[in-house]
Amino acid sequence: MKVSFVGCGKVAHFHLQALRQLGIEVISVCGRQDSENAKFFAKQYDIPRVYSSWSDLLSNEKPDAFWIVAHWQQIHNLLVPFIETGIPCFFEKPVALTPRKIEEAIRVRDRHKTKVLVGYNRRFYDFIAEVKDFISGHEVLAAQVNIPELIRKYILDNELEIIKNLWIYNSAHVLDLLYYLVGDLEIKALYKKNDAGLGLPVSFNGIMRATKRNFPIHLIANWGTAGNFEIIFYCKGHMVKLSPLEKMSIYSGVQVSEPTAQCPIRVFSPILQKESYVDTHFKPGFLRQAQNFIDTCIMGKSENTQAATLEDALKITTLCQKIQNG
Repeated sequence: MKVSFVGCGKVAHFHLQALRQLGIEVISVCGRQDSENAKFFAKQYDIPRVYSSWSDLLSNEKPDAFWIVAHWQQIHNLLVPFIETGIPCFFEKPVALTPRKIEEAIRVRDRHKTKVLVGYNRRFYDFIAEVKDFISGHEVLAAQVNIPELIRKYILDNELEIIKNLWIYNSAHVLDLLYYLVGDLEIKALYKKNDAGLGLPVSFNGIMRATKRNFPIHLIANWGTAGNFEIIFYCKGHMVKLSPLEKMSIYSGVQVSEPTAQCPIRVFSPILQKESYVDTHFKPGFLRQAQNFIDTCIMGKSENTQAATLEDALKITTLCQKIQNG
């Protein structure tokens, strides 16, 4: 089975390592014009052919699949040309910065009957299926999502474009995982606050609603503050906590500790029933994500029920745009 790569940055290494583990041969790679990265990447992984133009790659390569992991500001330019080939395509997120571009890609995909999946890898964390089953079997009273983006690095590196698009660039991962677990989301109330120096909003707090199950979700996104990326589900008698997202904790009941001389207050502690971490032999979720793409898009062994589709990416991109700009 042969794959052509478009992109050779940091995340491309993680994808290639997962594919190699699955026995996939990478036959070509394309980098930006005049970039030495593609040559180094090809040498490191013994990739026989290197291109500096994606159009040249399209003209000369007929792989079993394209793996597009280009720069986040460039992937939207590659959507239509690669989908038009009819060859299965994996696109790293964000596939586009606006919903309109994704809508166009969906029309092209349907016309050419191309199999396309999008890289929201957190859906493939080891315990996510268990979390989904648990909250499906219990009454969820409310949920909470915390997204404390670390913007200091982007400020120091003068990456203002990333900050302007940070919801789509990174926070979308958290929203997509929440959407995968509970279904469609809608914003009911949103309060934003600008950073005086940046002139951009960096604080987003509000209420969303899980429309299918009709429970509130408290959105807490105060960038640059102390905290963890987390999703918490409050169920009757239970709590499911992903904090950080790579760690699952399930609690049932509460233990009450009465005041003592050492601790003169009553303490209520949720009782931990189960704890689980992601597998870190590969970048979390990447190996399962790659296997799912092979099974569903190349081999046709099964229907995709887990990976993000263009329709999913459209919903999350639209939601991010509403939060960022609404």
